[in-house]
Amino acid sequence: MIRILVMGANGKTGRCVVDALSRQTDVLVRCASRRPTSPSQVEFDWALPDTWRPALEGIDALYLVKPASAEAKPDVRDQVAALLDGPSGVRRIVLLSEIDAGSRDEELDERRVERLIERSSFEWTILRPHWFMQNFADPSFYLGQLRDEGSLAVPTGGQGTSFVDTRDVGDVAAAALLDGSHAGMHYTLTGPAAYTWQEAISMISSISGRELSYTDVPLEPYLAGRSIPEAAQKFADHNRAVYDFLRSAASSLISEDVEKVLGRPGRTFQAFVQEIAPVWRLI
Repeated sequence: MIRILVMGANGKTGRCVVDALSRQTDVLVRCASRRPTSPSQVEFDWALPDTWRPALEGIDALYLVKPASAEAKPDVRDQVAALLDGPSGVRRIVLLSEIDAGSRDEELDERRVERLIERSSFEWTILRPHWFMQNFADPSFYLGQLRDEGSLAVPTGGQGTSFVDTRDVGDVAAAALLDGSHAGMHYTLTGPAAYTWQEAISMISSISGRELSYTDVPLEPYLAGRSIPEAAQKFADHNRAVYDFLRSAASSLISEDVEKVLGRPGRTFQAFVQEIAPVWRLI
């Protein structure tokens, strides 16, 4: 029996990790949540260090989701180090990072956390997924704009994006949590094809039957609109790194890592849209 703690269990990738693990035998899954709602969930809040150690008690493997840069107090890397520095049975860690994190400034949070994990004594695997397909159907991202306003404006510079399905991220994470042969690996997770955002929105429009439009807006005003006055400069630096990559030719990179780990191709963007097309229709 392997005991696994899944952080962000109610999040886009966390719940997919839980679903993937639930299909396995001899696995005990503990779901970490800031607001537990069932016996299978345990309280975990980055802002409340007293919740950290009880959540890790008796755990063998950890799906690690770092705190957001805008929420970390005072430092993302230090918070993760404090979590992992102490008595626990954790021997294997799968870290959710971001695509291109390995090429970013060493002072940015995502790279600093990667370095911490890479230099640790744990059996570690680092996942670097691209933009989630599910963002187009997420109320906290683009669902409202597409469904209610019929339009979306994001600065992509006309570049393609190899969108990845969060279920593939969850399946890869589960494989790495269960199998030590993935230790020491960095996996770049993308879908099997790349689309410009104009092509992506056109596909959603055609399949859902809604007339939807996309506008490629200038970068600087967009970033200014996403700034958080009380957040540290590193949050703004992170956002710039994300959108600089999105606007680069490298954003259309297609990785074979999903198929290498799972033995099957990643889910396609078209299949994702067809599966949930009604969510973009006006009620």
